[in-house]
Amino acid sequence: VKEGVPPNIVLTMDDSGSMAWGFLPDGFEDTWTNHYRSFVYNRLYYNPNVTYLPGVDENGNPMPNASFTNAWLNAYNPGQGTMDLSTNYRETYYDYRPTQNWNSYTGPTGPADYYLFDSNNTTGGVSCDINNTAHITDDNCYDQVVVSATSGVSRYSPEVTGCTPIDQSNPACWTGPDERQNFANWFSYYRLRHLLAKTATTRAFAGLSTNIRVSWQALNSSTVIGDPLPFGGTHRTDFFNWINSAPTSGGTPLTDATWRAGIKFQDDAVYRKDPTDSSSPQYSCRQNFHFAFTDGYWNSNTVNIPGPNNYDGQNHTLPTTGSSPYGDINYTANSGSAASDTTPPIYADNNGNYLGDIALYFWARDLSTLENNVPLFIDGLNGTTDIDNDGDIDNFDMFWNPMNDPADWQHMVNFTVGLGIDGAIEYNTTNYQALLDGSLNWGGDHVDDLWHAAINSRGRYFSARSPEQLITGFEQVIHAIVERKGSASAVATTSSRYEVGTNLFQAIYDPNDWSGELLAKDVVSGTTIWSAAAQLKQLINNGNPRTIITFDGSNGIPFQWSDLTATQKAALNTLNGTNDGLGQDRLEWLRGDNSNEQQNGGSLRNRSNYLGDITHSDPVFVPPPGPPLFYYPENLESVGYSTYVNSNSGRPNMLLFGANDGMLHILDADTGQELMAYIPNILFNKLSDLTDPAYQHQYYLDRTISVWDVFFDGSWHTVAIGGLGKGGQGIFALDISNPAGFAESGANNIAMWEFTDADDRDLGYTYTTPYMMKMNNGKWMVAFSNGHNSTEADGNVSTDGDAILFLLDIETGSKGPTGLKVKLSTETGTAEDPLGLGRPNALSDIVAIDTNRDFVVDYIYAGDYFGNLWKFDVSDPDPNNWTVWRDSANKPVPLFVARSPNGDPQPITFAPVITPHNRKKGYLVYVGTGSYIQTDDVTDTTVQSIYGIWDRFETSINTIDRDHLLEQSLLDINTSQFSDTNARASTANVMRWYDGNGLPPTGLNPPQYLGWRMDLLNNGAEEGERLFDNLDVSGNVLSFTTIIPSLDPCVSGGEAWAFRVNADSGSRFLNSSPWDYSNNGTIGNEDRVNFASESHWGSGIQGKNKILFRGRPLLVPGTCKEANVQSLADGTIRVVTSACSTKQIGRRSWRQIEIK
Repeated sequence: VKEGVPPNIVLTMDDSGSMAWGFLPDGFEDTWTNHYRSFVYNRLYYNPNVTYLPGVDENGNPMPNASFTNAWLNAYNPGQGTMDLSTNYRETYYDYRPTQNWNSYTGPTGPADYYLFDSNNTTGGVSCDINNTAHITDDNCYDQVVVSATSGVSRYSPEVTGCTPIDQSNPACWTGPDERQNFANWFSYYRLRHLLAKTATTRAFAGLSTNIRVSWQALNSSTVIGDPLPFGGTHRTDFFNWINSAPTSGGTPLTDATWRAGIKFQDDAVYRKDPTDSSSPQYSCRQNFHFAFTDGYWNSNTVNIPGPNNYDGQNHTLPTTGSSPYGDINYTANSGSAASDTTPPIYADNNGNYLGDIALYFWARDLSTLENNVPLFIDGLNGTTDIDNDGDIDNFDMFWNPMNDPADWQHMVNFTVGLGIDGAIEYNTTNYQALLDGSLNWGGDHVDDLWHAAINSRGRYFSARSPEQLITGFEQVIHAIVERKGSASAVATTSSRYEVGTNLFQAIYDPNDWSGELLAKDVVSGTTIWSAAAQLKQLINNGNPRTIITFDGSNGIPFQWSDLTATQKAALNTLNGTNDGLGQDRLEWLRGDNSNEQQNGGSLRNRSNYLGDITHSDPVFVPPPGPPLFYYPENLESVGYSTYVNSNSGRPNMLLFGANDGMLHILDADTGQELMAYIPNILFNKLSDLTDPAYQHQYYLDRTISVWDVFFDGSWHTVAIGGLGKGGQGIFALDISNPAGFAESGANNIAMWEFTDADDRDLGYTYTTPYMMKMNNGKWMVAFSNGHNSTEADGNVSTDGDAILFLLDIETGSKGPTGLKVKLSTETGTAEDPLGLGRPNALSDIVAIDTNRDFVVDYIYAGDYFGNLWKFDVSDPDPNNWTVWRDSANKPVPLFVARSPNGDPQPITFAPVITPHNRKKGYLVYVGTGSYIQTDDVTDTTVQSIYGIWDRFETSINTIDRDHLLEQSLLDINTSQFSDTNARASTANVMRWYDGNGLPPTGLNPPQYLGWRMDLLNNGAEEGERLFDNLDVSGNVLSFTTIIPSLDPCVSGGEAWAFRVNADSGSRFLNSSPWDYSNNGTIGNEDRVNFASESHWGSGIQGKNKILFRGRPLLVPGTCKEANVQSLADGTIRVVTSACSTKQIGRRSWRQIEIK
């Protein structure tokens, strides 16, 4: 996963004269009245129900509280003077200007006060009614409150040390009735519009990551926009100094400022890695955001859009040709009602040079000649709204849904915030729907134009009617900007059927702050059912304790400070080699306590989200025991499996995934509520780094978890075993049989064991997916590869770097007197490196088979990093006789050696897939080659291949190589025939299986083969294309995904292809297409592909954005079609239709035993 390309943000601040006013909204300046000093009438005035926190500095530290007896007139410019609020208070009409003879205060001096509307009062003989407009301005309806040590209401105060929302039961966290401090903070930080804007801006931007690029301008005083630069160092200091010193004078020329922002985003420099260096590379996926804040109607417009200035009232050709996954869609101005395949009327009006016109001008045009690689922002699988009212939901609806941003070209998105101003059209959902369907149209109101501009550029509009709403609005804008995320994990589903009710689980991440999200969506409608991040935040903020456990080396323990070992405490107390004593604060931070974050006055890293990034750990759905996930015969163990199934039929559905916050998360799959989290002991030395404000991304728990029903200790259990990926050298096991019993007090019943390189120095980084199975010795064991970089100098160095298969008994993990560990070495390591570089070897993920249908594993297959395909015989009841395949000299011999056409070794990093041979004895073993693990893998252009190898189970030892295999080749690529997809062809050479023993001799006519091969050459070019995901066989269909890596951070992973070929021969299909290239929901002659001078069925498919990967095929009920639900690397979801297999042979793996 690459670092994200940070977006550009231009902030436009209103510095007009009205920003000096002390009332809200406009026209509510009835000074020296009771109602003026009440928040009911004057929304800017002090509200005793609100906690007024100071602004923050550039480092996220709170500014000082104001003094009640010596309160700053302007906390951001203390030199303006102070006021004693206990004796000399007067209400503010507009800003204090000491050099000008303006009456900025009204009324006599006295103690600070405010007024509350009292419905028990009467006026004109009737009770005061807060819903009566006349009563709102009637001073008889208000009661005075003099601010003192005995006034006010009891308020929850998160600013008190240690008082976060999870501690609201703590009486020390509640202050009152003394509200003098709260009033003083309001006076110095909030009472004027510009003070409120400064406070809102500092609080929102203080948490912004230093890699986000920021520039700024004002409406009047600073109208030159500098280059957006990373928001750190002196640039961050300059920004905060500019905010704090912003003046208040002039009109509101917001249209001119928006035009300037758009022009800035046409500059080549804003797309460069370093805008100040003309030789710096440009990034085509950089996003542009304009954040505009104002407190009034725009005026003083000097913009003149080229051509017809009513830009949103004209037709326009959009830059969608050839790149948009939604096809070639253009803008057709429509000021009527919604109609089939017509641009919705919400985008057009009859005005010229308005904000809506400017916004569309800089959205609908390509602002750069760079490739169209800007990430799409789509909320839904297939859209959730029939925008054009034609009875269906299709690409057109997704494209024109204002909540989506489908533009992949360089453009500007506007986020607009209006303070205390109401337009002619009330901002609400009802009016939004009316604008969308054309029953309501935009008029000429300049406040409505703020909303219109956000819609026309696919941003958001926030209408703030009070100080607290403005604070929230600014924070929501920042969150909305940085929420555009990517995905590197595959999807999981609750069913194998593509129908309403099947839920899809998609993990996504934000590389700007490395936060994560996991969403549950209906696989057909795309409706989001729940958000794991939101559920976790709600759990923590509501004060509910999380269940988090860990391991102390021998037992499971609660993740609580008092339960940790001395070694674990020392690790948390240490950051960058220094013991700072903050271990307990760090533990609470990891549990979700944010009181010690910098934004709350502490020293720990700020977070926008409690969930860490989820990158290479696919979510795993775990239903109650039994079919379709597992089936075991009743006589397999002393207790029938059906007993376990029946007793757990009501067990909740679970969802497991690892995150780079150091935890395995277990959720209730139906609600998204976190049931439990587990932190492996091996990660403790890295946990402190997560809390470092200077945190640089690391991997922690970054591999997909395996979950199996297994038998030990006289009963059935559901066990989860996981590796750490690049996060560490170890695996762990949890007993998750009883989620109702998940509790920290039961940690020792859940955490079973950990196995690390301290237990065996031949263990490397565990990219493996553990494989659980019953063995011929009667034990249930877990098998996994030794992993990569076992010779790393970490204190536990492998001496030979061999590729090794580990087998541990599941109950103990090889620990204790009954524990069992079996190591089967290939004896192929650093000394046997085919490149002669002394590299350590590593086994790939494994696959196991049962050859006699007794539900006990007999053979295990795995590839290695040097390109060898190994076969392990575990069919003997005695583990001492388990062995890798060996020759007569007792030397390990591979079944197959993968080499490129030039003889270069081809690493095997994904698990093989095995099926019974369709026509002969033995099995077909499928492997793909290529590595995407090591740092230099991305630049490796060695030709990689897909292979189908025939294991005939001969007693003689013969290693197969590429010369014994039928050649299939990739041919042309068609990028022009279909609007949504690209197509790729392959050959259809005829397979003739070898009938003899041993290896086929040369010179056979016609030739005979022991399998097939397909070299991954892109139109004949060696571009380093390689296998990217696990192979899959269903019937006679072999499915696989490839990737051509890219150094460009805008190419998410690289250029990807999904393939389907004939599993028997590697040939393309001859009778029908495997893909719905035309994207019309059916497969037919319209999916036949034209290649050069001939037409035939394709083999590979690619979305126009070239990032189609990580799919999950689901059967469409009542058809022979599959809906391939795919999580794209830009975080969007796409559904591609393919044909189902024609011969249901099935896998012969341990998990699915098929009867022939």
